[in-house]
Amino acid sequence: MSRSFAQAAELTCFHCGRAFGVEVWLTVDAAERPDLVAAIQSDTLHVARCPHCGAEHPLTAPVLFHDAGQETLIFAQSDAGDADREQVIARQLGQQLIATIPPAERGAYLAKAQSVVGIDGLRQALNGVTDSDELSIALQELMAAETPDAVAQVFGAHVVLAVPDVQVQLREYVTQLRDIGQHEIAGALEQRLAALPATPPHPTLYLIQALLDADGPDARQRVLQADPGNVTPDIPPILEALARQAQRRSMEAVARDLLVMRDEVLRAVNA
Repeated sequence: MSRSFAQAAELTCFHCGRAFGVEVWLTVDAAERPDLVAAIQSDTLHVARCPHCGAEHPLTAPVLFHDAGQETLIFAQSDAGDADREQVIARQLGQQLIATIPPAERGAYLAKAQSVVGIDGLRQALNGVTDSDELSIALQELMAAETPDAVAQVFGAHVVLAVPDVQVQLREYVTQLRDIGQHEIAGALEQRLAALPATPPHPTLYLIQALLDADGPDARQRVLQADPGNVTPDIPPILEALARQAQRRSMEAVARDLLVMRDEVLRAVNA
């Protein structure tokens, strides 16, 4: 079964008025279709050319990119797409792709697609933009920790792991890993989450949670003004890490709100 997937559509040329059929690519597998990878790089993947007069028609569509060799899965939502609708599309395309991959070949990376906006965002990601946010680094170090003491050291080095919302996300990741058959990795992550120290959160973490729970900008300003001593430079990277997680799950509205919070805290830190 082909891993790359296109949906047939019919357009009416805005220039000559004649109808023609097109293939709208929604899933691109790098090994299977290097020609489509080249089309991504040349920004022509979602451009249809009228066969009658040659006029070019930009298409508004998302695309899921997969490269098993690089263990890469990226969902590029369309520039004008509705975030909630495209989250559903991302999930459907992901499930469809996973069904074409033999269970023995399903890597853990398939559980969590990186999320970008548009073909331009996808092209930038393919040309070297890497995951380097605090939560991604913390997760890598957590998985490398072999003992409870090592887990505690990672926990102490990365305050983001103590944020309740982050721990919820990581437990959801365990479920996603099991769903794609990665039971060993899921079990290892679950063990490390269980070994995280049950120490009372630092006051800064209470402030972060209060920001996440606040209803709007005015409420967040009240939170920041009520506890200025704990408005520290540690907070913006945590909010940015949460935003990246939301983007990977195609939750663009949530990601935008988190980045707004990050900027609000930055202003408060620099005030």
